[in-house]
Amino acid sequence: MFWNILLVIIGVVILFLGILNVLLKARQEQYPNRKRDLIITLVLTGLVWVYPIIQVVKPSKTDEILEEVRELRREIGEPIRYEDGIPQSENLNLKKLFDEGKKCLRKYEYSKAIKAFRAALALQDLKPSEAAAVLIYKGIVEYKQTKWDQALGSWKDALETAEEAEEEEGQAAALVNLGMVFWVSGEWEKAIEFYEKTLKRLEDMGYEHGMPQIFNNLGLVYQDKGDWNRAIELYNEALKGFERNGYKYGMAQTNLNLGTVYQDKGEWHNATEFYTNALKTFEKIGDVHGMAQAYGNLGAISLLKGEWNNAIELFNRSLKDFEKVQAKRDMAQLFNNLGSAYQEKEAWDKATEFYNKALETFQKIGDDGGMALTYGNLSILYRRKGAWDKATEFSKKALRGFEKIGDEHRMAQVFNNLGSIYLLKTEWDKAIEFYNKSLKTKEKIGDERGMAITKGNIAILYTIQGKKQEAKELFQEILEIFEKIGDRPNAEIVRRQLESL
Repeated sequence: MFWNILLVIIGVVILFLGILNVLLKARQEQYPNRKRDLIITLVLTGLVWVYPIIQVVKPSKTDEILEEVRELRREIGEPIRYEDGIPQSENLNLKKLFDEGKKCLRKYEYSKAIKAFRAALALQDLKPSEAAAVLIYKGIVEYKQTKWDQALGSWKDALETAEEAEEEEGQAAALVNLGMVFWVSGEWEKAIEFYEKTLKRLEDMGYEHGMPQIFNNLGLVYQDKGDWNRAIELYNEALKGFERNGYKYGMAQTNLNLGTVYQDKGEWHNATEFYTNALKTFEKIGDVHGMAQAYGNLGAISLLKGEWNNAIELFNRSLKDFEKVQAKRDMAQLFNNLGSAYQEKEAWDKATEFYNKALETFQKIGDDGGMALTYGNLSILYRRKGAWDKATEFSKKALRGFEKIGDEHRMAQVFNNLGSIYLLKTEWDKAIEFYNKSLKTKEKIGDERGMAITKGNIAILYTIQGKKQEAKELFQEILEIFEKIGDRPNAEIVRRQLESL
């Protein structure tokens, strides 16, 4: 700042003296070089002012840092980034490749990002702290592409390298990312193990302000497992931590998480309250991405309540905000949500249009998991229409996609969906075969709620077949599970089923 002001003052002095010189000489009758002297004055002034002008016109370093912070804030619930060793590195080739990889990652150019990070890893004399940072980022790109086995490999290598470099923050980043990839792939016990290791590491480091996010992540795992009471405990622990730190974004994101668990429990009033709290905070801090998330979640509540037009309105509001920040994956997910809303209205063509938009976007960014999820939605749409062959075709496409990325949780859901298709086709043996596959996978990953839902489908099949005693015993098991995990809406449905038997 000092040099900018000094150069501006020097430029003003040169301009003033130059013009004064021209005016004084202009009084003389013979002054043929008037224009030349004036041009020289202007050129010298311009040269002196070039640097300050550039500093004003281009984004300041502070702006760049703030943008990085905004980018990191948007990534809560995403892999943890780690760059220690890169900014201080004297390896200019490394810095260039690393910056290029980050730029491509932000622009969803995943293939180019991977290429840049691989080239960085191939450089000679790479320090362990530098290699750990590159491996963390390489894993992030692979995670974004839902190539979870590859991400797992990169982050395991990053952990070993960070341990070699004795970089505690790098080890913590690798641990939390490993926990995340186990979570999304449905290996929940391993996810819990790595998140708990991360908490221990952060505690040992005295890095308590990083712990609330890990509580959030643990809450997400327990929520997926169907242990909603434990999830709520962990989210509240995270909320208290963020409140102590004064971290409004973290508080808003945790409110969103609390909203989703109450949504799962069927307590829509509580869910709406938490989503609205999150929205107000995101509005206060000007976080467009967070506002989009909140609008999308409020739309999901409207969809569950059968308020389809209101859901569509909220989804479109969410989509508009995601478009502003070019959050392509989120946009694709919103296309899926809009497809579901139109599906509920039985506007099949409109639903198909949005599912195809989602599919196209996921294909562009190379998200295999997103594509598989959309195939699953298309399967449900065709099942609802009674086009069972088409439904089976899309379920099998979804299954191949989830098998490719190793997502056992969603594979179990597809097995369940295939069982329901064969149930509707009255192919009982096939239906039981796929329900049992679903049940076996859910047992493996510890998904109690999912097991209850699949057992419910089997009980319905027994009821149709006239096996009332078998159905009654199974419904009793299911009721105990729903009561255990606090799923009151489903528990009430099962009670009614038992009464009807």
